[in-house]
Order: sequence, then structure tokens, then C-alpha cells
Amino acid sequence: GHAVKVANITKMAGEMGVPIINFIDSAGARLQEASQCTRAGAASYHYQSIFSGVIPQITLICGGCAAGQAYAPLLTDFVFFTRTGGNMWLGGPRATMGVTGAEDTTEIGSGDYHMKYSGECHYIADNDEEAIAAIKKLLSYLPSNCDEKPPSVTPTDEPNRREEKLLDILPADPRRSYDMHEIIDLIVDKDSFFEMQEDYAKSSITGFCRFNGYSCGLVAGNPAYIAGSLSPDCCDKETRFLTFCDCFNIPVIFLIDHPALLVGDEWERMGIIRHGTKLLHTTNCMTVPKITILVRKSYGGTSVFYNVPPYGTDIAYAWPTAEFSPMGPDGAVSIIYDRQIKEFPTSEERLAFAEGKKKEYFEQYVDVVHLAENMRYDFFYDIIDPRNTRGIIISALEFLKNKKVARPKRK
Repeated sequence: GHAVKVANITKMAGEMGVPIINFIDSAGARLQEASQCTRAGAASYHYQSIFSGVIPQITLICGGCAAGQAYAPLLTDFVFFTRTGGNMWLGGPRATMGVTGAEDTTEIGSGDYHMKYSGECHYIADNDEEAIAAIKKLLSYLPSNCDEKPPSVTPTDEPNRREEKLLDILPADPRRSYDMHEIIDLIVDKDSFFEMQEDYAKSSITGFCRFNGYSCGLVAGNPAYIAGSLSPDCCDKETRFLTFCDCFNIPVIFLIDHPALLVGDEWERMGIIRHGTKLLHTTNCMTVPKITILVRKSYGGTSVFYNVPPYGTDIAYAWPTAEFSPMGPDGAVSIIYDRQIKEFPTSEERLAFAEGKKKEYFEQYVDVVHLAENMRYDFFYDIIDPRNTRGIIISALEFLKNKKVARPKRK
């Protein structure tokens, strides 16, 4: 009977075009009723699935959530956890012990566990009250359904605010790291950034923010972790977030410092090409406004993911610190000049020759000022003063607000 009520309210929310919030604190299906629970449970999954992308669906795990019931949260858009008892398992402690024989299952299932390892948690709150407040905040960025525009608030922040501090964040040495959060906080409406999956796949940042009161999604690379490179988990994190934004008419801002996708045996075994291609497919199919600020590095696949208008993005701007190329100077020179480098008799001569060629390669093929000299490359609309980034994004959002995109008809 309980499962029938859940299925009915999910169906009603979808038909009425209003968000649905699920609070889960449950031991799951009554095993005493066995298969009698299955049909109504399957109905819930059905309505969650067919109304995905139609209405926002949010789940709060504030108690137990086990076995088949654990599918339901992952069919919704965002999964919140509380630290006061929130746990989610495909197999709870007793079921896991019965199947695997493992006796210590205490760590499995918490919000911190799913944030760190599985990516099945978007936000962790210390208690129920904090979680409810966070869900209300998330809803403030979202429309009620896919036929509405996202809500806006009366702006209280100067749209053309110039930030002198933006000139001091990036290190002079492009090999050194910094935290992209510093840039985000300076360009969005003050205190408006609300991050999703903060501690998962941390070289990628996803979250909601406002520019001049308008709700936006934001995706950024964070060089503070693995130099901002994209892992399979990063690609999945961004893909899911961008798909949600596209479903609900939320414009997206890209702040790019993703030097490349990770390569090597470990990452190839994890399917880096497959995961990266899903992200490429997503950015190319999106119909909402997309604005890219190339902050620093964009090499390899990341170039076509976010940077090339009108495919990966609508409008692309570059900071003077930007680097843009299919490959960085180090890798390119080692391939192009491999034979010549090996012909030098000493390591000193080989190093000197390689360094000279790297400088030449950077100036001709990587430096954005050189790339922007000829419009036929069509990579960037302009190279901008970093201090003006906020005002330029707001102007671009205004320009793109009535964007219409035709896509081939398909099932």
C-alpha cells in the first residue's frame, strides 16, 4: 500500500509539472509480503524514469535506504544525505554479511562514502534541518518543469563589477596549480555559488550560480587536483550535470583549465575514451546558451568539448593566459622532433634543442594571441581583460537569452 502511494504521487507530480522531493528513512520492502511489493515498486521506477527531465526530482537520504529501494534515489536528479543516519546500500549490513561473509560493513553506505567513492551523493548535510534548507536553496535555481524558464531574483550585485584580484590568482609559472573556486567566487553574484558533488572527482567543479540574478549552471576545471585533468569520473560528473541543465533551460558557463584527459594503462582500462565521448556528445547536443571562458589550459579533447563555437559552446572568450592546442609543447616536440633529438650526442644538447623547439611551438600553435590574429581559425570571439569577465558573461547571457536551436528529429 505504501509503494502504491509513492507511485501515485510521483505520477501526479509529473502530470502537474511540479518538482518532487523524496525523503527516505526506510528498511525497504516488507519481506513478509515478498513479491506483492514488486508491482507498485516497479510503477514508482517507471514514473521516475518517464518524468526524468520533465520535472526536477530530488531525494534526501535521512535514514536507511537498501536493496531495490536504492534504485529510486539514483533515478532522481540530485541525492542529498544527512550525517545523522543517512545510509544507502544495494545490500544492507545483514544482507551483505549473508551474501559475502564480510562482517565489517560499517563504512559502506554513508553520504561521505558515496561522495568520495561512488559519486552517488551530490550534497551532505550534518542534520535534517540543514539538508532541508539546502534542498530549498537548490530549488531556488530551478524551474518547476521543463517548459518553464529558471527563476531569477532581483540583482543586488553590480553587473559590471571589475575584480582586480583576478589578476593575482594564476601563478606566473603555468605548471603551478591554483584553486578555481577563487575565480568563481569573484565573478558570480556574491555568495550565489552552490556546488554539487563537491568532494567527488575534484578536478572538475559543477554547481549552480547567478549572474545578475539569473540562474546558471557552472562547470569548471580545478588545477588544484591532478592539474585539472579529466578522469572518467569527472566526465560522468559533468555529463550528468550538463544533461540536467539542458533539460531545464538553465544556461551554462564553462571556466576552462582542463589540460587534457588522463592517459595511460590505468585510465584506458577504466574507459577514458568512452566516458570522454559521452561528455563530448552531451556538449554538442545541448540547446541552452553555453559561454566559455578559457582561463588557462585546453589541450587535446578538452578543446572540442567546450571551446569551439558553435558546437561545444556558443561564445568563447580567452584570458591572455590561455593555452589552446591539440597537444602541449612537451608532447608535441617529443613526437615531431624525436629523430632529430636522438641525433645529438649529449643530453645537454638534446635538452637545449628540445627547449628551443618547445618555445617555437608554443608561440606558433599554442599562444592565444597568435591564434586570434587570424579570424579564419574562429577559435575565440575575443581575448578579454580578466577583470571584466563578470560583465562580459552577463552581456553574453543577455545576447543568448532567446537562443533557438534546431536538431534532427529522432526518437
